[in-house]
Amino acid sequence: MNLSVHRRTPETDQRTVAVLVLGMHRSGTSSVAGTLVRLGGTAPVNLIPPGEDNERGFWESTVLAALNDEILAAGGSDWMDWRAYDVARIDAASANFLNARAKSVLASEFGDIGFPIIKDPRMCRLMRFWAPVFEEAKWSVRALLPLRSPLEVAWSLKRRNDISPGYGCLMWLRHVLDAEVENPRDGPRGPGLANFSCRQARHARAGRQTVGSRLAEPERKRFRGH
Repeated sequence: MNLSVHRRTPETDQRTVAVLVLGMHRSGTSSVAGTLVRLGGTAPVNLIPPGEDNERGFWESTVLAALNDEILAAGGSDWMDWRAYDVARIDAASANFLNARAKSVLASEFGDIGFPIIKDPRMCRLMRFWAPVFEEAKWSVRALLPLRSPLEVAWSLKRRNDISPGYGCLMWLRHVLDAEVENPRDGPRGPGLANFSCRQARHARAGRQTVGSRLAEPERKRFRGH
């Protein structure tokens, strides 16, 4: 996992640098986001509380998740839809209203200091909406895409939401492909990739210690917004 993306440049000195954790539901995005927060990243103000299906927490904003559900609905979709999302289906008035709401949510949930860690699997399908929002808000976003076996994801969705494994695999494919194709990037490279499996989930704590030990002290301070 390359954490050097927070290196200062003339451009990023004028922008809020953030990590956007993309990835399909049940793919380890919560563990990755939680790890980055424990390394010094900034979590959203209003966190979804831990639940039976994620006892260590989702590290996801309740406000941002609700907004993304509204954006999906405005385009005739929802979080379970495996089809491509067409942002052009949002009427102009609603699009302008949601754009303003989105910039307001970024400001209220993360403020203007620190190193924001944004995580919501819905955003895999919504980057055509969010990319101009980040640009207008002067955010420089680095995407990180945890990957987990589609079969593991599908069976996890079956247990939690009673979604058929075949449909779960279609959802996985849509989220992963859209996250790769539509993610914001400052150059020719795609998002950082992190392979995630059940074994890695059990050893997430060891991973946090390993990554943390490789951060130089100046980088730790920079992560904490000092």
